[in-house]
Amino acid sequence: MAGKQSVWGLAFDHILCYSQAVIYLGTSGYNHDEWVGTFYPPEMPRRDWLSHYSQQFNACEIDFTFHTIPSPSLVDSLVRKSSPGFQFAIKAHRDMTHVRRGNDRVFRDFSRALEPLRRSGKLGCVLAQFPVTFNYTRENLDYIFLFRERLGGLPLVTEFRHESWQQSSAVEALRRQRISQCWLDTPPFLRQRLSPGQTGDPMVYVRLQGVEADYPRLPELQELPHRVEKTFIFTHNRVWEQALRAVQRLKNLLSGDNPTDETGTGLLSPRPGSGRR
Repeated sequence: MAGKQSVWGLAFDHILCYSQAVIYLGTSGYNHDEWVGTFYPPEMPRRDWLSHYSQQFNACEIDFTFHTIPSPSLVDSLVRKSSPGFQFAIKAHRDMTHVRRGNDRVFRDFSRALEPLRRSGKLGCVLAQFPVTFNYTRENLDYIFLFRERLGGLPLVTEFRHESWQQSSAVEALRRQRISQCWLDTPPFLRQRLSPGQTGDPMVYVRLQGVEADYPRLPELQELPHRVEKTFIFTHNRVWEQALRAVQRLKNLLSGDNPTDETGTGLLSPRPGSGRR
């Protein structure tokens, strides 16, 4: 791709830099028992998993916060155990997205818990994942503006499952407030109708849940750093080893490298007795 620069820096060799923009690649979560023996060495203590992960990727989507507001000490441990320059995307608590009334205290507790990440510069954004019933109305749009205000200006990404949010008026209203929309590869209407990013967007956030082998919209993903300052791409799959394979393959494709095998990785070691080489 003309004009592209790949720069490997800091403590990792996996930051993709295009001019002044950066692509942050990772998976949804890192604390997966299924990765022991393939990604995490069998003898590695769980407390060292994040440090190991952050040497391979430069971002992680944290989703346990959807159910539980973490203590500041737990969040501080995320800061301490991750590499310099690492970024976290934190999913908003469900009472912030699915209740929407009488939740002032939840916002205060959530914002307070994220303070160590904010101070360290490792808070990439907050992901607000709204239910499928949350459609585009003036009332709901105002709630999103209030949501952002309650976060004290922290970077906000909205994830919608209702098709009405793809109307141009909704997209432009959010863009004017510098609120990003999450681009999903499922369900199909989102994959087909929502562009992953427009010139001038503060951030692009991509969640690949289907983990398609050929990435039919790869050219659009490759162009993102030329249009926006910051791009997050996360893979999510119920078979977590596949999520690892997918993100490494995507890294190779974005870098212009040809995978050496069907996985395109050196991240995964074969499990004992698996027969995989």
